[in-house]
Amino acid sequence: MDKDGWLRVLGILKDCGLNHVRFHSWRPPEAAKRNIDYLDVPGPVIGHETAEFQVTPDFREIPKDTGVLKARNLEILQRRLQDAKHAGSLTRFHARIRCLAGICQREDIEPALRTPGFGGFQLLDLQDSPGQGTALVGMLNVFMESKGIITPEERRQYCCETVPLLLMKKYTRTTATRNLQTKNNSQLKSAMLK
Repeated sequence: MDKDGWLRVLGILKDCGLNHVRFHSWRPPEAAKRNIDYLDVPGPVIGHETAEFQVTPDFREIPKDTGVLKARNLEILQRRLQDAKHAGSLTRFHARIRCLAGICQREDIEPALRTPGFGGFQLLDLQDSPGQGTALVGMLNVFMESKGIITPEERRQYCCETVPLLLMKKYTRTTATRNLQTKNNSQLKSAMLK
């Protein structure tokens, strides 16, 4: 699409009140990026469903489903584990996989925040998403209860308005020379500390 085509499309989006443009599975061409700036339409790079990690189901949630929707998907998984004689090993595995999911989420979010020009990220949800079958990707269960993966205070150490980020050329360092960056999405300006 040429400049006029992008001006038309982006103008329609702006008129509809959109506050950012999401290019779902492809990188926008230069003409789109230039015209986003021209029309003053914010076009930040947004990570879609960044840091989503599936965890094992917690079958203790099954009796809590008392509304119209039942956890039939969890019942089927539980039955399959029992049939395969693996139900007893799930408890030990459950704690480990949840711990790993918490670590992996932080390891995905921090480098994303260190990326210049990165505008933020979108999660599927902070809680598991029963609307998509079995999407056990939340730090909270479907009832907005903690899964014991991480506390809100721990999460805010790497996911809040202002986040301190260590800048290193290598992931593993043997010397103490470092830069510290602050990712600031609040009303304050970003700061670079040395």
